[in-house]
Amino acid sequence: MKKKIMAMFILAMCLTAATLNSVNVVSAADEETDISVLMGDVNADGSFNIADVVLLQKWLLAVPNTDLANWKAANFYDDQILNVFDLCLMKRALIEKLDGTPELDNPEVREILFGYVDAASGQSKPMSEIRIAMKCKAFCPAGETLNVDVARLGFSDSQIYEGNGFRYQYFIRPGENWQRLNDERLIVNGEAGGYEEYYYEADRQMFLVGREYDDYSTYHHETAELDFQDYTAGSSGCIAFNFVAQFYDDDGTLPEQPQSEGCGQLLYYYVGEDGVGISNTNVEDAEKAYQKKGANEVTPSNQYTGRWHGKNISYNLYEALIAANTETIPVSVTLSALGSDDFIYKGKTLHEYTIDLANNDDIAKLEQLLEQGDIIKYGEDVYTTGTPDGTGWTQSYYAQRVEFYGDELLSKYIVDGEFLKEQLQSDLKELKAPYQAALDEAVDAFYQERIDEMIGILEAKGIRSERIEDTHDIVMYITAAEFETLSLENASYFSIAFEEPVIL
Repeated sequence: MKKKIMAMFILAMCLTAATLNSVNVVSAADEETDISVLMGDVNADGSFNIADVVLLQKWLLAVPNTDLANWKAANFYDDQILNVFDLCLMKRALIEKLDGTPELDNPEVREILFGYVDAASGQSKPMSEIRIAMKCKAFCPAGETLNVDVARLGFSDSQIYEGNGFRYQYFIRPGENWQRLNDERLIVNGEAGGYEEYYYEADRQMFLVGREYDDYSTYHHETAELDFQDYTAGSSGCIAFNFVAQFYDDDGTLPEQPQSEGCGQLLYYYVGEDGVGISNTNVEDAEKAYQKKGANEVTPSNQYTGRWHGKNISYNLYEALIAANTETIPVSVTLSALGSDDFIYKGKTLHEYTIDLANNDDIAKLEQLLEQGDIIKYGEDVYTTGTPDGTGWTQSYYAQRVEFYGDELLSKYIVDGEFLKEQLQSDLKELKAPYQAALDEAVDAFYQERIDEMIGILEAKGIRSERIEDTHDIVMYITAAEFETLSLENASYFSIAFEEPVIL
């Protein structure tokens, strides 16, 4: 997935990017380490659960003596930086498990989602009114075609101009992330090398659909049929799905720089002897989806339970609750961050603190160079012979990137053909530090207020509770009978706080 500094402000596990954004970078030495990972399993205990989320959150907050046993398991954004965006995606992945979606079931039957939001999860609506969502199976057996549901949200009112001309392009292309590649092996809707379709003024009404973000029946839907029969085993890559709308001038001409809107999603694939694995994160995960099907593996049932009387709970807590005894159970409560964007601290909202960091042009430029420096360092070879690993750019794209960064910035971090990544990472961290410190302080103030409120509610119910040190969670001591009837508006997830129940 192409990383963008303004990527998404989702509420995943009811925690938004506006509430936590401590940025850490991965060292060059770690980058070269080949680690077999289960995504999310940062403590390397063989499972992905709330303990991993808490560990990453503490690590991002720079809590002393906090180490990640496997940083790659947290790299949900598929780059070399761990930050709040990875945490958000990690929590969304866990929410999908807890809501009973078959995200980690047998890949032969499970569906994976590219942008779909489950209203029950408590996730926020996307900031932009431009939206594309996709879903398909995680595994396609050899000899069959993969059907992908592609849903596109309707135009916003501000983008509809009476009298303006209109052209809408829908295309599917093989590529290197968002860069198009000529690959005739991919067959989309019967067409080799990709697929595209145009809609014009007469078709405009089909896109003037409802804009209820969580009601996908109001979206305009397309079906994409992907055929991988021409690929050899071991092939892998990326496919971009895009919608782009352009608005003509009133006189019917297309301006030199037409007003346009667009959105897209990336699908990654890995082709094996028995079929194709699919992922919405990276090629490595697509290969895992294939391998799980080939080995007939499924996620153990004790990875999660789902919902218990309307509450998202862990499997260990489920076991303790169904024991139906009178023991008091120490239950960890992960607090919701719904409404955090509007929380005011020292005269500014949390959303504004996040925007201060996200909208800094210097930071955004360094973030992009951190991703592209290892390619740009090859200079003109990038579009003449390509890099040793086969990456190639067009000459025009290379020129555009060089102009974007400027000679001064490039000469600072690319010296004698070497990309000074560690220096850039250090400078980037220093540049972000004051913004990050202000955001972290505001985040902690938000959670402290929510924690105090929650402890007060529990105290009024006669339930003892306290904050869990170095986290934004609390632990409450409660019986199964009390938990069954408990209703806490600002709690999103419950698990066992300690390994063994405690009798008080």
